[in-house]
Amino acid sequence: MELRNISILTAFDPRSDSQLINAHDSPFFLSYAPPVPQEGECLNDCSDQGRCEKGKCICFQGFGGPDCSSVTCPSNCHEGGICVDGQCVCESSFTGPDCSIKSCPNDCSNRGRCVQGTCQCDTGFSGIDCADKACPGNCNNRGQCLKGKCLCHPGFTGLDCRQKKLK
Repeated sequence: MELRNISILTAFDPRSDSQLINAHDSPFFLSYAPPVPQEGECLNDCSDQGRCEKGKCICFQGFGGPDCSSVTCPSNCHEGGICVDGQCVCESSFTGPDCSIKSCPNDCSNRGRCVQGTCQCDTGFSGIDCADKACPGNCNNRGQCLKGKCLCHPGFTGLDCRQKKLK
């Protein structure tokens, strides 16, 4: 009979009040699984972030998950962003602490106000982001506005293309 030296690893696991034993040359691996709560008990005592009712955690506001250990965001960021450590990180088209407000392109270039994702431009400015200079009377739909000046369609003239050209 051959004698071999083997080392044995012994550790105490305070989470389960049990002892883990493994022989160094053993072909088996030990893994740890958290203790299963007894009936009526809650997983991890709801991580002190909720109350236990009939074996299920009812999490306090701002926490979620089966044991209330996950930090949540207000209204789940209204699906306009992602929750990172309890703070909403909004997509570019949304803003606000809970990503519930539609944002406007280029913040209306500071030349208008944003109303539900659409810029309402200040007088003298136009465009989807209020970056363009507006033309008088919007060229009365008889011309094209270019850098604040009307380029009138054939047959029209004037600063705002209001007048018909005489033949």
